[in-house]
Amino acid sequence: MNVQFLGNQSAPCTLIEFCDTRILIDCGLDVGSLLRFLPCDPALPINAKVGDQPFAQCGLHTFLNGAFMFEVPDWTLCDLQNVDAILITSYFHLMGLPFLSEFTNYRGPIYATEPSVAVGRQLMEELVEFVEQDLRAPVNLAGNNKLLSPKGGAVQELLKNSHSWRPMYSKHDIRSCLSRVTTVSWHQHIAVGSTRVMATSSGFCLGSSNWIIKSLQDQIAYVGAAATAVARHPQPLDVAALRSSTVLVLSDLAPPSHTSPDATLNELCHVIGNTLHQRGNVLLPCFPTGLLFDLLDCLEVYLQQIGLGKTVPIYVVSPQAENSLEYSNIVSEWLCTAKQDRVFLPDAPFSHGELVRSGVLFRCAGVDSVLSASLREPAIVFTGHPSARCGSVVQFIQRWGGSASNSIIFTEPGFDPARVLAPFQPLSCRVASCILNAKLSVLDANLLLRDVSPQHVIAPAAFVASSSTPPPTLQSQRLLLQHRALTPWQQLTTVTLPIVAHTSRVLIPAEMASTVNDLTQVGDARSARVTAVIAGTLSMSGGAPTEHAIGWMTQASVVDAAKLALTRRTLLWGTVSPSQLVAALSDSGIFDCKVVQENQLEWAVFLPSIHACVRLSPHQTHISTHDPATRSLLSGILLSLLSQL
Repeated sequence: MNVQFLGNQSAPCTLIEFCDTRILIDCGLDVGSLLRFLPCDPALPINAKVGDQPFAQCGLHTFLNGAFMFEVPDWTLCDLQNVDAILITSYFHLMGLPFLSEFTNYRGPIYATEPSVAVGRQLMEELVEFVEQDLRAPVNLAGNNKLLSPKGGAVQELLKNSHSWRPMYSKHDIRSCLSRVTTVSWHQHIAVGSTRVMATSSGFCLGSSNWIIKSLQDQIAYVGAAATAVARHPQPLDVAALRSSTVLVLSDLAPPSHTSPDATLNELCHVIGNTLHQRGNVLLPCFPTGLLFDLLDCLEVYLQQIGLGKTVPIYVVSPQAENSLEYSNIVSEWLCTAKQDRVFLPDAPFSHGELVRSGVLFRCAGVDSVLSASLREPAIVFTGHPSARCGSVVQFIQRWGGSASNSIIFTEPGFDPARVLAPFQPLSCRVASCILNAKLSVLDANLLLRDVSPQHVIAPAAFVASSSTPPPTLQSQRLLLQHRALTPWQQLTTVTLPIVAHTSRVLIPAEMASTVNDLTQVGDARSARVTAVIAGTLSMSGGAPTEHAIGWMTQASVVDAAKLALTRRTLLWGTVSPSQLVAALSDSGIFDCKVVQENQLEWAVFLPSIHACVRLSPHQTHISTHDPATRSLLSGILLSLLSQL
């Protein structure tokens, strides 16, 4: 098994080769690369020294003064024509997809959840509208040798990976790209090559997914942007689906933080409260989705507590503001249980629905529409782009940055406030960094790995201890535990693991299958399957069966079948219901069974007297106990409830 990392944590793109199947996961776009450039508004009095080359110096920061360019993953390192499918984990990691689908030779299937496609479209169209406002000429990196000559560390870092920079795609490219995406539901099995893949909830944002890749023997779990926080709007992380994984790939972890999310949220509310009491305005550069929904819910409660519930107007300013806020209220099946329950009440799932109806929240396409609606101050404004290089936020910084009574609060991860605001200095307003990163922290990842217990773990190198570092503890905030086989990954590297398929599915031509007799039916009439013993010559290529792999086939004789029985494994067949398991446990003298339905597909049977738990789901059964004898006892009981072949 090979795992090749073509992107980075900000813009992941990972190629997995497993069972002669090649799957590309994610096509991220590093929007943080906008911070290489000066803001695009020509009317803005940028405090920068611009020389004869397209560099500008703002204090200690160096910028490019030219049309925006975006770094894309280096797809030249793989043959896209041989990729069997592309899987998308979230709408943030969909934003680079048009660069691949429209400008390369990839013509295979693309799979993503419906919210990932819908919200991804909103984010891409918003970014295209922002970038189209940039009238500057592009920087000619290829034709300017003086530009690429050594000019110090700051410039060299600025031009890093410039060979992978591309101009922004168009709205036509977005429509063409998304027309090729097939939407999937969670737990929907899809055949890809000789494997089956399945999306499960990652808990990070609307429709965000971890992907499970299964062969007949092994399971690969790809964990993209995931979250374990329970007080947020998406469906929670599906931990059960990650259990029994042979390999677990961690692609995206939050950097260490000195404060907890709750403390950061309290600080954010404190800054907003102080600013409003001083009759100042609050500006929050952000995306028009995701974290915005949670902040609006929190803000409604906080403003009520400080007595400003219906008096302070809130503006969400984005070309996609109305689409984003309305869409979030019609996708209840992708929300957490608390939000789903509100669907059956007169209330909308999110607070912003009521805030709009009560005249507190205003959705505006841009600065002009805000001003035409008679902007009331003091106000709270959520607007983009969080890089402050384009979009309405540029005008709001210009309008409010000169007053000490106003505040700018940064909440989106990946945007350093000092670099974001360097072109706008000097500023008199208060600047607060309240970064709310919902992704798995190292501590969260350590707890998750201890729970799901995979055989192999692949994780970002920055979070893996080196031989010279002391072994981390479970409470470590910076380094992952040495969990069985822990392998670090870096950008543009390939990780190889000794995972080899021992059996495979083979397609038998219909005319040959019609000659098989002595069939045996397994299962009841509703879910019956037919089996038979056959013998033949198997054609292999590259370690996997070729199409129509059986070149010659005969029905095995009784003697042949007896010989085959010596080498083949016993196959288990059927499902176990909680009631069947409870009855079988009672027959074995275990009576204190407590059955809990954890979600729509999984049941847990707790056994306090023997300190064990059995989890049942449609695709796997998990026994949790520290006693090998208890595990053996429960395994025997479960096996006795299954049919054998």
